[in-house]
This record gives sequence, C-alpha cells and structure tokens, in this order.
Amino acid sequence: MVSQATSAQTSSSIQVVSSHSSLGLPNPPSAISNIKGFVPIELTYLNYLTWKKVFLAVLKSHNLLPLVDGSIPCLSSTNDGYRLWISCDTITLSWINVILSPPVLDHFSIIA
Repeated sequence: MVSQATSAQTSSSIQVVSSHSSLGLPNPPSAISNIKGFVPIELTYLNYLTWKKVFLAVLKSHNLLPLVDGSIPCLSSTNDGYRLWISCDTITLSWINVILSPPVLDHFSIIA
C-alpha cells in the first residue's frame, strides 16, 4: 500500500513538473523554506558583488533566473500557467526581500 501511495505521489509530481516545463516556467520555488540558509548574507550598499554571486547561484539552481531577468515574461491572466507564474514570481520576490538589509529594503519600498 505504501508503494502505491509513493507511486501516485511520484506520478503526480511528474505531471506537475511536466506542466511547468511545457509552459516554460520553473518548478515552484517552495523547496527552500529558509532562503537565508542558502544566501547567508544580506545585501547592503557595500557588498553587492558578493551577494549577487551567491544569490545568482541559488536562482540558477532552481531555474528561476529567467523569471528574474525577464526571459519568462508575465503570462496573460487567461493563460493556464498564469497562477503558477504569479506564485513563482511572488515567492522569488519574497526571497529577495528577506535577504536585503533594512536600509536597502526601505529604499526599494520607496521606489515600488
């Protein structure tokens, strides 16, 4: 019975990943519950190059760089993948906000 449940979960996971791939979207980035464990430094006005190097590695490892660099633009709200795109975008934005120092985050809050 356990193997049937595992097979069903695996099959379900494969379908989800396949649908993401067919839409050109990354897998949902929810696999990282604590981004600070992967990016242990906050972005300040003095450490951009170091922060960028570390954060780009995380984005690349989760296939999220195209979402951030604009290679995967926002989908139309009528597109089947729209909700997935919004979910990936929102989670990625929250990751970025968590790894910004308070002064940098305040600066971007004013701009946005």
